[in-house]
Amino acid sequence: MLGIVVVVAACQSDDEDETIYESTAVIMGADVAMCACCGGFVIVIDDDGIDYRFEVLPEAANIDLSEVTYPFAVKLNWHTDRECALINYITIDEIERY
Repeated sequence: MLGIVVVVAACQSDDEDETIYESTAVIMGADVAMCACCGGFVIVIDDDGIDYRFEVLPEAANIDLSEVTYPFAVKLNWHTDRECALINYITIDEIERY
């Protein structure tokens, strides 16, 4: 009986460490356009056809944007940051490459 309790407890602790992501996206690369509101990186979330921008990744991301080949797919949790001249900026809360 004690063995069953230990096995069940071990399985539950593994599930708690797994992050649930609300969206999938493709990071297209740096936004190199020359405008007042341009800059950061272009990301398309959930294939909705809208190009968003973000400026930095969370420290825990383990993705070096200067060393990757674009485009690449990610899973992420995010929220709207601001809008500037019809460009939507987001903040990425959690992200993982896949």
